[in-house]
This record gives sequence, C-alpha cells and structure tokens, in this order.
Amino acid sequence: MAQATQNSHLQQASAEPDGAFWRNTFEQFISELPEAAFVVDANGDITQWNAATENLLGLPASEAVGTNAYDVFGTKVLC
Repeated sequence: MAQATQNSHLQQASAEPDGAFWRNTFEQFISELPEAAFVVDANGDITQWNAATENLLGLPASEAVGTNAYDVFGTKVLC
C-alpha cells in the first residue's frame, strides 16, 4: 500500500505570487544534473548553464549565460 506523503510545505510555497519557490527548485534541479543541461528564455538567450555543460564544451557559465544560444551553438532554438 502506498504511504501518504506530507507535502503541506510545498502547497504553501506554491501559493507564492511570484513563483519563487518553483523557480528556485527548477534552477537547483538543472544545476545539480550530472548530465549537460542549459536553459534558454523565449528570446533564445541562455539563462542557466550547469557544470556538466561547462566541462563538456569548455565554455564557462560566466561567458555562456546571457549569450544567445544561436551564438554558442550555431542553431536556432525552436519554441
């Protein structure tokens, strides 16, 4: 039988008007992935670049974040 979980703290956090809890959770998830991962916004600009991506491509996050993905990879991001 499945055991009930206690997640009232998640329900309270998700009620934040700006969604800060879920944004921080997502950003932490990307940064801790052992596989290369990055995030782009609607304009195609890189907003997050994890250590595995940095190691794979040799491009530090400090240089990648804020750059358009097209300028880094040479391909357009389809949204």
